[in-house]
Amino acid sequence: STLYLYSTTYPMGDTIEATTRNYGVQINGVSHLAFNDLAFVKAGLGLSVRNASDIVITNPDANWNSGPGLYLSNGGGNNVSVLGGDAHDNGGGGVFDANNIAIGGTGSGSSNITINGVAIYGSLTSVINVQIATSSLGGAATNVLIENCVIQGTGAGIAFAGLGNSAVVH
Repeated sequence: STLYLYSTTYPMGDTIEATTRNYGVQINGVSHLAFNDLAFVKAGLGLSVRNASDIVITNPDANWNSGPGLYLSNGGGNNVSVLGGDAHDNGGGGVFDANNIAIGGTGSGSSNITINGVAIYGSLTSVINVQIATSSLGGAATNVLIENCVIQGTGAGIAFAGLGNSAVVH
């Protein structure tokens, strides 16, 4: 493979990193899991929830992933909560969705997704901080709750794509 680098300065002596892991953590087809105080860093997707339920992620540090730092429903997720922590500077890789936090994706819809007390930010202008999207099979993301979060940065705040999605933000 070839790694191309664009630099406005001479890169001699600089460290260059390339992500090679598709997932930092992939949760697929399971339920009743808790993750506390973990970092999801420099993967394709930091943490991906797929066809899973009753997942609690407390105080994550999801950053510098080429796609979403937290993909809370990448193929169906129910009763998924993120409590505290941060998601920042994700989604700049161009292969995956350009989001800090994503809800939607492939497969069926999702419901009862909570994001509470999370700092969501970044310096990448093309990144959507939180995207709530209809899945590839037309399944909506319903009963999404975003509360007590700080959402800032140069990208978009919260974006909805597709029909039937519902969220409460406060």
